[in-house]
Amino acid sequence: MKDRHRFYTNTHGVDDNALTRIIQKAIDLENQLNNVSRIVFVANGLQNDGWLERQFGSEGAKQLRKGAQLPGSNITAKFESLKTYVTVDNEILITMGLESEEILLLDDNYDINAMFALPWLQNSVDKWAKIVNAINIDINVPADSFANPPCVVMKALEDLTESINMSTGLSHPSDDRQAKTYLRTFDKYGIPLQETEIESYLIKQLNWTKKHTNDLLEIINKINNGHGFHGGDKTGLQHHIRRWKEECGE
Repeated sequence: MKDRHRFYTNTHGVDDNALTRIIQKAIDLENQLNNVSRIVFVANGLQNDGWLERQFGSEGAKQLRKGAQLPGSNITAKFESLKTYVTVDNEILITMGLESEEILLLDDNYDINAMFALPWLQNSVDKWAKIVNAINIDINVPADSFANPPCVVMKALEDLTESINMSTGLSHPSDDRQAKTYLRTFDKYGIPLQETEIESYLIKQLNWTKKHTNDLLEIINKINNGHGFHGGDKTGLQHHIRRWKEECGE
């Protein structure tokens, strides 16, 4: 997980004051960091510009689609949709109405200097905030982390991370096979797999991208819902669980 500034506000619905606070904090960061290229607002669609219209007026919101300076800022600000958004080096990203799954995917981008999340639905950015320990700008306190998975699961995930090609995730057949073998081991020996704990550990501690984490979570979800999956070794699993337990001192 890239080290960057991350902020959120614990609000929901129409809260124009929250956006005002976020914009001011973004401009403060612009002046503090010195190398910020732009401030970009991202929403699900270009039609979701109500926050910006109330903040800057109808004409001001239209100008932000082309690029315009915000009051008190010395750089360009722009409004993009998820579909039109392309990262630019050293930018500040403000998400409006996006939820944790979408924000985590945006957080995969290495070009971003700082991220702000303005939620529409209550608690809809909490998972992202907890995984990355984003700071609540209202109280200047970072979000609490998720608990770590059981020790044997952490050891297995560390093994997997050291073995696979991190740039391609599980796309290579041998990496896919190893991941599924480890998951079969958990399933056989009754090791609980809490999806959010695993997702958080992979992204925060082992530097997986959200995109590659989703590939592993898809299989874990099948296991947790009693469904089977193809691939992975079905024999010799006792050697894996024994090694992990020994590493955990069990």
